[in-house]
Amino acid sequence: MNTWWVLLGGGLGATCRFAVEKATTALLGKIGQHRHCADEPEKRLWMGWGIIWVNITGCFLVGYVASTPWLAGVSPLLQAGFLGGYTTYSTAIMDTIGYTFKPEFNWGYAWRATVIIAASMAVGIAAALAGAWLGCLS
Repeated sequence: MNTWWVLLGGGLGATCRFAVEKATTALLGKIGQHRHCADEPEKRLWMGWGIIWVNITGCFLVGYVASTPWLAGVSPLLQAGFLGGYTTYSTAIMDTIGYTFKPEFNWGYAWRATVIIAASMAVGIAAALAGAWLGCLS
């Protein structure tokens, strides 16, 4: 039965990720503007804030769910399913690769992309620890 809960949670999590990522990016915009591509908006923008927001909130929630005893019974639905579908590390990496190679490979862009991913990872770890701490208080 756990497989079906993971399947259900994953579908719901991916749908939520899509909606939250689009709404957050629409609200806050995107980071990493390319000055030399100002006339081509699709090449001018890199990773949306929505992807970063989704990953950080997902890390917080994973930490919370993992450390909250009363949620242990629904852990497959929430952790592996919903939050596995909600977080999007692979999308963040693909956006970073796209940022580094647009319009051609550039070491300056590669350095900035590396710093942004490293900062996102550090904030994600801090968010997971904060979620775990809050979960232990529950």
